[in-house]
Amino acid sequence: MHDASVDRMTNGTGLIKNMTFDSLGLLRVRDKSHPEWGEYEIPTFDQVLGLCRGKIGIYLDFKNADPAVAYEAIRRFGMEDQVIVYINAPKQFEDWRRVAPHMPLMVSLPGHIHSADSLAGFLEKYHPDILDGDWDAAAGKGIRALQTDHSGDLVSWLKERSLR
Repeated sequence: MHDASVDRMTNGTGLIKNMTFDSLGLLRVRDKSHPEWGEYEIPTFDQVLGLCRGKIGIYLDFKNADPAVAYEAIRRFGMEDQVIVYINAPKQFEDWRRVAPHMPLMVSLPGHIHSADSLAGFLEKYHPDILDGDWDAAAGKGIRALQTDHSGDLVSWLKERSLR
């Protein structure tokens, strides 16, 4: 689940951290703005990996789970090259690098990054594979991929700089 609660995307209410695995299995996922799409059980991580394996990549917005457990599932399905992990906290980054040193990790720039020097220090410390943030800064530092909600703008930006 992306959210901390089940309220937005299921027929239930409450915080996920206060629920058991079995109680989550009783809920149904639904898009409240599209009731015609129906309701479905919440898939497990293994089910998602099984459905996606060999077909599409996964952007895993990592929250409060154990990186070792998540990575073991990714390995079990042979999807190390199909998953990018979005990190939400420095501790998660350190834990993922310890457990899976070659797993592609994406980070957002922390709020304290306001200069080229602070960006360089951040990149030197964490060595992210993908940066969600300033495209110019990322390209200048050799970041391999960029995440955006504005793909058309990114394509134009890449073409202007002869990067695509």
